[in-house]
Amino acid sequence: ASNGQLYYDNAGTMTAIGAAASLDATYYLQCVDFQQKLYIANHSLTDAAVVPKIYDPVAGTVGAWTPTTGTLPTRCSLIARYSDRIVLGRQYTNPHLWFMSRKGDPLDWDYTQLALGDNGSAIAGSSSDASAIGKALTALVPFGDDYMIMGCLEEMWVMRGDPAFGGQIDNLSRKIGILDKFSWCRTPEGGLLFISKDGLYYIGP
Repeated sequence: ASNGQLYYDNAGTMTAIGAAASLDATYYLQCVDFQQKLYIANHSLTDAAVVPKIYDPVAGTVGAWTPTTGTLPTRCSLIARYSDRIVLGRQYTNPHLWFMSRKGDPLDWDYTQLALGDNGSAIAGSSSDASAIGKALTALVPFGDDYMIMGCLEEMWVMRGDPAFGGQIDNLSRKIGILDKFSWCRTPEGGLLFISKDGLYYIGP
């Protein structure tokens, strides 16, 4: 994305997709691929009308991420794919919360089914036994379906398993955190390299 326009590399030529200014041009945007589509955490801190988007490469379109059921969290700057779900986090009004779509369905954000015993239901930190993180989230780093690192500026947490099916969140550090959603990378052997407030850190696979 550049200046609000989405592009793709078409045999060496950058080709625009969708309408101009279809994405917010102020903030760095994070996205994730899921089921052959690209889900974009399009957001704005000043404009509540800016909504997340979906890029469909087959149709060649960029459109609003419209849920089929429930309410999609908006104004979230973090996005990841974990345990066959789309995860959103760092909502403008609730930067400590995380939200997960229904297992296998990124268009289902109906949290009410969890209380009925549906373990595949959409789930949020505010409605989960695994609970929410107390500090504002800065990064979501999934490791397959086994666990996901949840970074804050001066804390790190790990979600183990699926929070709708007995998963839990444990603290890794109350001093070291991850600076930003883009200040980390996975290494070839499966480790995590990240930048904290006081330097570069590594977590082995």
